[in-house]
Amino acid sequence: MPETNSKAVESTHKVGDAMVDGLKDYGRQTISSLAQRDYDLGKFLFTASTFAILLSFTLVTALGKIYFLTLVSTIWFGKSVRIALSLVTDGAGELNPDSELLVDYEHMRRHIATRVNSWYEQFNCGLIVFIVAFVLTSIFSIADSYLNFGITERMVSQPQESELRVLIDNIHNLMVDIENRLTVPDGD
Repeated sequence: MPETNSKAVESTHKVGDAMVDGLKDYGRQTISSLAQRDYDLGKFLFTASTFAILLSFTLVTALGKIYFLTLVSTIWFGKSVRIALSLVTDGAGELNPDSELLVDYEHMRRHIATRVNSWYEQFNCGLIVFIVAFVLTSIFSIADSYLNFGITERMVSQPQESELRVLIDNIHNLMVDIENRLTVPDGD
């Protein structure tokens, strides 16, 4: 009878050790995949921010110089690009090799969550400024055509318009260059 108890205890220890080893492997895989998820998330957020900047430039180019106030939103979109780039380049922050696996995982998770939340704040500020500027400009444009305020003719002078076009071209080229540098070949 005591022999069966010792065999049961021994098999329980083996199962317990196997579970601990399995959990350690799972933790290692989760932490190593967190860096890839962080990189992919940063690429997505960078693409969204870049698209928003290009949208504001395209709006000014396509609809005319009276929509130049929408370019103010590029300040916040630019900040969101910077945060997205830091997610791609910095990764999940510094790790301490002496700490436990769960502590490292929690630190990385909080670091990424903080960066993503600040990206959302900057992007949403830019989006709100863009929408408000677009709506106000549209209202003034419509009111100007009916009331002849003359607002649309005085908003941007000819030299400012040419400088604005050069700025738009330069920023577009810069964004394309950054996106090309961040694109990793598949390695086929």
